[in-house]
Amino acid sequence: MHGIVSLLDNKHYHLVEELWAELEREFAVRGVYITPYPHFSYQIAQGYNVELLEPILQTFASGQATFQVKTSGLGIFNGPHPVLYVPVVQTGCPTSPSALATSTKRTCPTSSGR
Repeated sequence: MHGIVSLLDNKHYHLVEELWAELEREFAVRGVYITPYPHFSYQIAQGYNVELLEPILQTFASGQATFQVKTSGLGIFNGPHPVLYVPVVQTGCPTSPSALATSTKRTCPTSSGR
């Protein structure tokens, strides 16, 4: 699996790592994060056409500023390797980063197997 993601800034990156450590200490929860980097996932697919996608992402990212999100609760992706995640509350903002998946999907066929 591959994904289009953003890593968190240093402050929030470390806060998430502290949360992971607390979950492990307090509840013996281990391995709930397959990807060892705190991040936002915009789109996940079996593969991407990197040659087509890279310039689209560079153009998109160069025009974006940092952003804030609201979160609520915990979620779990079930499967052979369950993953805990923090759901982001949709704000309905038309300029939100979630527009990325929509804009890349309309621009060209960049992914397969989602």
